[in-house]
Parts: sequence; structure tokens; C-alpha cells
Amino acid sequence: MSRSCSRILPNVLRAAGNVYEKRGEQVEKTAAAAKPADQVACSSRRAICVAKRAMLSSLIPRALTLSSDKGYADALWHGIDLYDLAGDLRRTTAALKMFIYERPNDPLAPDALLRLVALTRRWGV
Repeated sequence: MSRSCSRILPNVLRAAGNVYEKRGEQVEKTAAAAKPADQVACSSRRAICVAKRAMLSSLIPRALTLSSDKGYADALWHGIDLYDLAGDLRRTTAALKMFIYERPNDPLAPDALLRLVALTRRWGV
């Protein structure tokens, strides 16, 4: 990957993620005025938007690896938050394990480990 591409790709991924984030917000606003039966469908559509945003956000760290170590850590942590928000237990767990494995000396590593333990206790995985 060229240096210029490694700078552009994170921005493209962020922009695409922002589209899903805004769509999720639109769906959430629609849900407030929807009938109870439609609220379930809206909730499901919002979860899908958040999951797609999380997926795109989780790709940003890889794109930043070549250009910014701090950016990599921040983007990976943000992806963990989004997977958790989407309720995607499998990906949240995997991302936390990856953070702990790849960044054992990061100041957030203890938080990642505590979060992984809490997640494991909460869901029994």
C-alpha cells in the first residue's frame, strides 16, 4: 500500500461509517413515531447500521498501521465501542482480545482486559 493510499483509506472508511451512523440516527428517530410492531423492525435496522459502522471502524486501524500508531489504537478502541453498542458479542470479544494481544503496553490495555472479563461474566462466554 502506498503512503498516500494509507492516508486516504482511513478517511474513506470514516466517511462510509458516518453514512451508516447518520442512517442509524434517522431510523432511530423514525422508531419513536412508529407503531409498536414497527419499532422492533426499526430497532433491528438500527442495529444493522451500527454493526456496519463498527465493521468499517474496525478496518480503520489496519489502514492506519502504516501511518499512525496512536491513530491505530484510537480507531481500534472506537471499533470495540461500536461492536459493543451493536450488541455483537463475538466481534466485541475478538476486538478486545486483539487489542490486548497487539497492544500489551498501551495505557488502555488494562481497561481492555477488564472490559473483556466483564463481558465474559455478563454473557458467560
